[in-house]
Amino acid sequence: MNKALESGFRTDLLFRTKSAEVASRLQEMLDLIHELLKIAGSRPELKELTGVKVAERFLKEQAYYDHKQDSYSARSNKDIEATSLQSAYDQDATYRKKGNKQAVSYVMNITETCSDQNEVQFITDYTLRPNVTSDQEMLEDRLPEIKQKTGVEDVYTDGAYYGEDVLGVAEKNSVKLHFTNMTGKGPNKIPVTKFVIEGLTVKLCPANCAPHRAGYNEEKEILTAHFSLADCKACR
Repeated sequence: MNKALESGFRTDLLFRTKSAEVASRLQEMLDLIHELLKIAGSRPELKELTGVKVAERFLKEQAYYDHKQDSYSARSNKDIEATSLQSAYDQDATYRKKGNKQAVSYVMNITETCSDQNEVQFITDYTLRPNVTSDQEMLEDRLPEIKQKTGVEDVYTDGAYYGEDVLGVAEKNSVKLHFTNMTGKGPNKIPVTKFVIEGLTVKLCPANCAPHRAGYNEEKEILTAHFSLADCKACR
């Protein structure tokens, strides 16, 4: 523990650790945190410090405890939850991987007026959430308040907000949802509302053709459906 109090310890750890040393230095940090928590456990005034609480959460969420050895070992990346501690300075931030992009941050949802008759448009609602929150969850949560504040009757949004629970909240609050074109490349886009969707499964296309494969990617929050090329060529 005394080593961690030396003036150059932090600099050496953050900037002078070589790639081949990462595993051993990580284990060294786990051992030091474990020792710190043992010391804090016998001193109530230390246990309530923010830094100690952060260290305790870090061990709980990103390391395994071996009761026999009374020691911790690092979890593999796949075993660490997206909601686990990402930063000691921002404890509410979460991890998210969408496509090839990785981020530790938040997501923001903004609602604004969009009538062509308005001389100006106004932001009517906004919400900031950990980035593991889906578009559907944000709309489902905020729609009742938006309705109460504005009396809105029609809401236009993209297909990523579509969901059975969202539709239920909208119906309960007498709001009609309009989903814009699905995302994707190509000049011909078909609104998601033209498809027959049950739950989280696409059943039929606008031409009443059934997909030969359909599913829902929970991580990316995307509905997918694969149709016969012959059927699609007939609609071109």
